[in-house]
Amino acid sequence: MGMHRQEAQAITTADFRGSFGSFCGDAQLRLLVIGHNVQHGKVVGVSTTGPTPTHPTSSGISVANRYGAPKQRLSRGAKRGLAIAALAVAVVLAGYFAFLQSKPAVSGTDVGFNVSDPHHAIVDFQVTKDPEATAQCAIQALNETYAVVGWKVATIPPAAEGEGNDGGRTTVHRIQLRTESPSVTGGVNACWIVK
Repeated sequence: MGMHRQEAQAITTADFRGSFGSFCGDAQLRLLVIGHNVQHGKVVGVSTTGPTPTHPTSSGISVANRYGAPKQRLSRGAKRGLAIAALAVAVVLAGYFAFLQSKPAVSGTDVGFNVSDPHHAIVDFQVTKDPEATAQCAIQALNETYAVVGWKVATIPPAAEGEGNDGGRTTVHRIQLRTESPSVTGGVNACWIVK
């Protein structure tokens, strides 16, 4: 029998346009042509390995020359040492900030309270601060349900020579508050240094 094998030829989009042109656009036709040619081993104009160099690689240009030598990585011991050093710095900083927070720049303490009449109260308190600093303290009076019925901000000037205890750091003060209704207690709400 005179059967012999016919070798497939590469085809173009023009060959497919007659059969599939009404169903496909140009992009789909290109894909059909590429698929057919790849299937029959007749790849024309399609690179499967990427771009080919136009000059030989022996021209002296290497990756290291062009982009620099790859950076050396840290050894396991160096990484561990850096981690321990960073942890030690973090612990020291946390301790330092905790120490700063534990010692406030100014503090106020209640000493006494007296109701002079239904609309006035007297609060005695002491303030501990740097003797040269000026502070302000919010003083309040409270009723039997602990609602604020009187409020005043008192300015505490720098301590005079020989005033107060502990070298002038702790001074005692008395303030009279006007109240909206009878109060049963009172004292320092907060103190702060005036800048």
